[in-house]
Amino acid sequence: MEGDHSCGVNLKNKQVKSKMIVEKLHESIRDNPKMTLKQIQKAIASQILVDVNLKRCARVKHKQPSHGLRLAISIVMINHCSVAM
Repeated sequence: MEGDHSCGVNLKNKQVKSKMIVEKLHESIRDNPKMTLKQIQKAIASQILVDVNLKRCARVKHKQPSHGLRLAISIVMINHCSVAM
């Protein structure tokens, strides 16, 4: 009986937060901004080993800062630092 273990892996975890997923997958999503929610869901399942619903995938995609936003934040920070000196 010890060698005949046939239970499957359970990937369900309701406690995984979109913030944690963004931290793990931000580069993949950033490099491919046109990823569909299904593609994000498959990436989460394969890379983090968690099964999430499409609503959580939409939150993950929404939390990704766009390149333009990162650039604007950088410019504001540079200007703020220049004025402070």
